[in-house]
Amino acid sequence: MTLSLPDGGEAAVSFVGRDGIVGGFAATAGAPATCDAEVHIAGQASRMSAPAFRYVLEQNPAMRYLAARFDTAMMVQTQQTALCNAAHSVEARVCRRLLEVQDRRDDSTIPLTQDRLARMLGVRRTTVTLVAGRLEALGALTCRRGYLEIRSREELERHSCECYKHVHSYVAGLFAPADKRDAIGAAPGGRSGGAA
Repeated sequence: MTLSLPDGGEAAVSFVGRDGIVGGFAATAGAPATCDAEVHIAGQASRMSAPAFRYVLEQNPAMRYLAARFDTAMMVQTQQTALCNAAHSVEARVCRRLLEVQDRRDDSTIPLTQDRLARMLGVRRTTVTLVAGRLEALGALTCRRGYLEIRSREELERHSCECYKHVHSYVAGLFAPADKRDAIGAAPGGRSGGAA
């Protein structure tokens, strides 16, 4: 999910993989989308009209529950991205994004160019090239034309910011079985999950 920048660029605000829904917020609210959905890595997806999606949610409490959980997961990811962009280095953000992409692919080969990664992060390509070179020297990545290969996930995790683990553990808790979810309690970072 991307937002456009005034200079014609863009920045990714959240990722959706095979486990997600694109346009769920807008469909349930009957409102226009607030950002663009852009496919960066090919795969299969199913498509449903907004009225049909609303009908399914109205008729099926289990689907409504899962869609609400996914909306929460998207909101957490978007909020954490805003914090991450303001507080963390480009290197930490590159590592975080590569880990997030790999989580959705289950493959160490990431078919993204350094240029595409730079646009997703809202930074210059030369900055990503420097970061990728450092990560390659550390043995975390191998950079090839048209793709990046993760050689050491542990090294990427070491150089990523805490945002990756925060979002990952929060979302895992959202979709955990009810007995496990109750044991998790408050959200990571000391924030409670209740409504005001």
